[in-house]
Amino acid sequence: MKSDSLANYQIKNPIGRGAGSFVCKIVNRLTKVEMAAKIIQKTVQNAQKIQNEVTIHQELHHKNIVHLIDIFEDADNSYLIMELCDSDIYQLVKKEPFTEQQIRYYGRELAEGLKYLHTHNIIHRDIKLGNLLIQNDTLKIADFGLAVKLNNDEEERNTLCGTPNYISPEIINQQPYGKKVDLWSMGCCLYAMAKGHGPFEEKNAPLGEVLRRVKIGDFDLPKDFSEVFKDLIINLLNLDADQRYSIEKIMKHPFFIESIPPKVQSRNQSSSQIKQLLDLSPFVKQQQHRSTCSMIGLEKQQIVASFIQKQQQLGGKKLLFGQTTNSKGGLKQNYHLENVPRFFLPQESHSNNTSCNHYNKENIYKENCNKENIRDNSVKLIKHNSSTINVYNESPIKLGDLKQCKLQTKNGLLQIHEDGRFQMDVCNKDLNFIIQPNGQEVLVQKKGQKPKQYRLNELPQKLQKFYTYSKQVCNAIRERNQKQRINNEHGNFALKNTKLGQCFEGYIAQSKIKIQHILNSDTIKLQMQNGSIKSININEFHELSTQARMDPSEVYSIKIALKYLPQCQQ
Repeated sequence: MKSDSLANYQIKNPIGRGAGSFVCKIVNRLTKVEMAAKIIQKTVQNAQKIQNEVTIHQELHHKNIVHLIDIFEDADNSYLIMELCDSDIYQLVKKEPFTEQQIRYYGRELAEGLKYLHTHNIIHRDIKLGNLLIQNDTLKIADFGLAVKLNNDEEERNTLCGTPNYISPEIINQQPYGKKVDLWSMGCCLYAMAKGHGPFEEKNAPLGEVLRRVKIGDFDLPKDFSEVFKDLIINLLNLDADQRYSIEKIMKHPFFIESIPPKVQSRNQSSSQIKQLLDLSPFVKQQQHRSTCSMIGLEKQQIVASFIQKQQQLGGKKLLFGQTTNSKGGLKQNYHLENVPRFFLPQESHSNNTSCNHYNKENIYKENCNKENIRDNSVKLIKHNSSTINVYNESPIKLGDLKQCKLQTKNGLLQIHEDGRFQMDVCNKDLNFIIQPNGQEVLVQKKGQKPKQYRLNELPQKLQKFYTYSKQVCNAIRERNQKQRINNEHGNFALKNTKLGQCFEGYIAQSKIKIQHILNSDTIKLQMQNGSIKSININEFHELSTQARMDPSEVYSIKIALKYLPQCQQ
């Protein structure tokens, strides 16, 4: 230790006090620079402790560690001259708890400092709010009085030391411990930043009660904590030190990923949205039509215009997926997502996607076939005996899987009867349009007239628009029944029917990972932000996650997805 004199510094005012020491503000008489001095009273008992603190601290040089500038002693005291900081986290939190954004910022800085210490095999052993200082919005770890340097990564200690509200259960239980005691303390600090008190603190609780709660991990997670923050706290305050995340795992946790959750557009087929579709029916005059592109997330109308152009080149003037009119005002369109050919839809967008889209070879083959076989499915003219017969080439409506329901719209009443019949009572046409359960037979009755029955392929052209519209309505109802969707700040989750069975899909906003799981299968697929795909066996997930053998972002994403799976199944 250097031998120097306190005469080089002017003592200004005290800053804080610890066990056997106090800290005050000082000014260098020559440079006029303000600094902090930790003054430790020398005794026979603490001589080795002071030497240990100095030996460790003077070797540390990192932006998140308080810088030790000078060291000297006299007959009574040892003096550690350090950089002066503006405040400490404890004082700031006493005034007002931090927001999660503030916790994310300072927590990341704390993690950077701990990573530096742990890389150099140093355990701090006294991480607490009072030892986390702030200088120019940079967090700095202070006070290495209880720190210890290990000889290697695997070495453990068993000394009982620390601060009760931040001490780890393995220290209380006097078990051998390693670097992860600092991570337990970090969890207590982050919790305290949010709530103004530690997770195990209770007003007027005796020390023994606090330590009892620490030993059994008895703490509550407030409802106002976000899911990703809760997950971080749970992994930091894990009673099992082996399963507690290392500092490397913590730094990869989604909570510390600096990102803005993407604005995901909802594609829920709620009842109100089905009515929105119904109100855009062929019964409304064309000038009243408005584009449903905003509803289905298609803002680039040239996509559909491209399809129209291709159709018109082939001579098609009526489009199955909607009606179009060319006027001076431009192209007016009425579209529904299901009826727009897939190869004209926008390609998968990572920022706006609401679920995982995995294309297999069969899908690609079908799409290529569609590109080569664009045709107008609405009307086909066949010449027979020099006369023209209109043949309706629409595929039959499938009604068997739809449950009985009734929908009232401004155009009239729509019903699916118990026996499977679909009926439209069109107000402004005084028309009843009934489709039999097989989808092949149509019964039409105008007010005051006898009902007429048609086979599907003989349906008059003026009635074909009603059949096409009925099919769109049934598809929309089926879509609502098949897809139960949840969209919130955690991401987007959906359960839908596929050829392989019910498929649960999700997009996790924080980690930007996509999830896909076929129900009753053992595998859950993760699609990373870079496009790579990883498969996890659900039966092995708990073991992999508890043994810290998975990336924290992956663990968090699967946990969030599985949380919303039961809600999608309701």
